[in-house]
Amino acid sequence: QMNGSQNQLLVRLCASSELAQAGYSMLSDRDKDLSIQAASMELKENLAGISARRPDLFVVDMSGSAQKSIALIEGIHFSQPTLPIIALNGPEDTQLTENALRAGARGYGMRKTSMDEMIKAIHSVATGGLYIEASLAQRIALQKLMGKSRRLKVLSDREYSVFCLLAEGRSLNEISDQLEIKYKTVA
Repeated sequence: QMNGSQNQLLVRLCASSELAQAGYSMLSDRDKDLSIQAASMELKENLAGISARRPDLFVVDMSGSAQKSIALIEGIHFSQPTLPIIALNGPEDTQLTENALRAGARGYGMRKTSMDEMIKAIHSVATGGLYIEASLAQRIALQKLMGKSRRLKVLSDREYSVFCLLAEGRSLNEISDQLEIKYKTVA
């Protein structure tokens, strides 16, 4: 069931910059069935906005911190398990794609995707479907078939997030604050 007018989809868009949000807002110019609402990268603010506006779909632009974006997807999915989520990223990163999907995203696309393809993805995921950009889906499938996997796959999603932040030189306290988990869990 869609919010707003009879067929309009309310899409809550979380992007790390106003410039990115403005770019995605052009989607509603292309498809009048979309209503785009800006959001922040903060989980608490998003949960309040989701409760107040009840969007049909949540889009997370992962252009900022990938780990914070994954944590945001996990938090929203945990709190609102029926709310469809699409993750967007710049580089074709199969590990990040898999992490976003495991965290609760039902779609994963690239920021370079055409507006028409993005609109198609939004409508597909909003109506219960799944979406992965074709070139990325092919790479994931081929890696699985060829048996090529990363050594880091033995880590859980949370462990992988901590690992990446450690690799960035973050302290245990900084990681604890950023991922909103206890220091002891990080340690």
